[in-house]
Amino acid sequence: MTIQITPPGSSGVIFVGEEGTGTVTVAKGDGKNTTLTVNCEFDLDHIKKTFTFPISFSGTDAVKESFTIPTDKIGYWKIEASTNSSSTVFSGAAVVVKPPDYNESNPDSFFGSMLIRNFEAANRIGIKVDRHMALWGAIERNQGTYDWSNIDQMIDRATAHHVGVMLDVVPSLSQAVKIPWATWTRDADLLNEPQNTYYKNFLTTLVTRYKGKLVGIELFNEPDLEYFKKVHEDMDRAADFTEKLDMESYRIIKSIDPDLPVIGLSVSGVDFRNDMQFSKAAIHSAASPMMDVFGGHGYAPGHFIDDNTPVIYPEQYDLKGKIQGVLNAMRDRGMTPRYWGTEIGFGYPFGADPLSGGCRDIAAGTAQTLVTVKSIPGAERLFWFVYSFINKNGGDKAGYTYSMFYENGNPAFPYPVVCAYAACARVLYKTKPDGEVNVGHGMTAYRFAEEGGNKVVVVWTNSGKHKLKAMNAAHVYDTYGREEATPDATVSISNFPTYYVFRAGEEPRFEN
Repeated sequence: MTIQITPPGSSGVIFVGEEGTGTVTVAKGDGKNTTLTVNCEFDLDHIKKTFTFPISFSGTDAVKESFTIPTDKIGYWKIEASTNSSSTVFSGAAVVVKPPDYNESNPDSFFGSMLIRNFEAANRIGIKVDRHMALWGAIERNQGTYDWSNIDQMIDRATAHHVGVMLDVVPSLSQAVKIPWATWTRDADLLNEPQNTYYKNFLTTLVTRYKGKLVGIELFNEPDLEYFKKVHEDMDRAADFTEKLDMESYRIIKSIDPDLPVIGLSVSGVDFRNDMQFSKAAIHSAASPMMDVFGGHGYAPGHFIDDNTPVIYPEQYDLKGKIQGVLNAMRDRGMTPRYWGTEIGFGYPFGADPLSGGCRDIAAGTAQTLVTVKSIPGAERLFWFVYSFINKNGGDKAGYTYSMFYENGNPAFPYPVVCAYAACARVLYKTKPDGEVNVGHGMTAYRFAEEGGNKVVVVWTNSGKHKLKAMNAAHVYDTYGREEATPDATVSISNFPTYYVFRAGEEPRFEN
């Protein structure tokens, strides 16, 4: 006997006040009649709703039943279903406020993700840019013949839902999809002939085909791992190769589409944890431009989280300092300091209870990370890793998945991280960094300026709990985007960020 839950809304994302009806399908296994129980639990308010259905398989192989959850409050619903003779199946629903740029293109948005499977759901939580891999080995499986159908379809779907696209060019022999007809054995051979001509033909065709359709093009994915760790090149040689191929690629791209931003390096978390040695080596002697924007994956040292492994928060591994260091290195070498966070995220155990401590802390860590990166002048985008990523082994790495939206034989559904992402994208819509605020010992607070002059201050602590009162805030929102009843109330500050909105002309003031 199998159970499949289809959550309400598009992949379980519901706007406040929309209908919250989902379905549960029970397929006959042993043929016995049974009772279906659907339990729905609303996080934070601890509201519970239970639905029971007697299931008879007389004359049918499957039975579908509907359930309806309230959508009058912002927040997260965990949904679980079971029968007398089956294990429990999880699903979930995120009730969010409609974003200000819903169904509008916003190519300059800070908020992005990758591996988006449902662009309507992404649109509903404020994701406006998708990072998509352009794998040479998948596109040119036969030499000289290109298959662009996958990318064409993805761009069409994204555009229809007002989501922009950045393509990441991946020419590596050792990553994702190998080039079937390749006779060379090292990525470094791409600088030699005839491999260099093959590569330039591929890149030229790609940029020409998608001219005017992209928000950026990325070169390449984690070269510090691909050309150093995995093929045992020494760092200086690997950085020199990356630098030369990036410079050549940059010239080709700009000759075709001069206005297209080129994102370079996109180094892994390993380089972040090693003082950006590879990045600094790759840009130290560039004889000509090699990128417009520095890309990087500022993962925490440990980012596989469960109830026994706590989240390492951005300030605990100085994510802000590391990014600022890269921007300073660009400035020192005559480059305009610009940064796109091309990957960052957390993994949780495959099949974890959505309301487990680890999954809820990932929601807090996600909000902290988004706010931290957005607080840095020169940091223009962040692509959360990932919207959804389930591989053939059931998880992404070693039994863990990074997905905000979870898929495992059931229609995709959100984890609590989706509520946190949606709230941040809504409250910090079209804001710019405006410095830090001292709100008291043990608390972190970043200030942002809205276009209309309002100020937003985001506060959290990773050391227990603190009390904080805003003397003149107009609105106060929690991590999920729920508004506090009275803006001047004393709020308990925890690892879940709190958003304070102040009207134009009102300087933020706080009292412990």
